[in-house]
Amino acid sequence: MQYSNTFVQYTKSLSSKKYASLSIEEERRLFLLYRSGSEESVDAFQRLVNSNLRLVIFILKRDFLLPDDVDIMDAVQEGNLGLIEGIKRFNSDEYSC
Repeated sequence: MQYSNTFVQYTKSLSSKKYASLSIEEERRLFLLYRSGSEESVDAFQRLVNSNLRLVIFILKRDFLLPDDVDIMDAVQEGNLGLIEGIKRFNSDEYSC
């Protein structure tokens, strides 16, 4: 599969510190903060989304075979929307590791 210039630029931009992965403890803390509804919950939500954007790319490349007429950035955007919805629906009370 040949990737568009936009996709290559997007994946390169995800290497910045802003999109760094979270430890399990940090992820738990952010989920609790997000669920608290405090002023900091918006920042916690944004950090949870940003830290998992690379996961969307990983799953897309690993698990999906896109037809040639589908732009990979469309699939990435749909995956990102799914990530956002998943974070909103996630029940941190059931989260245990």
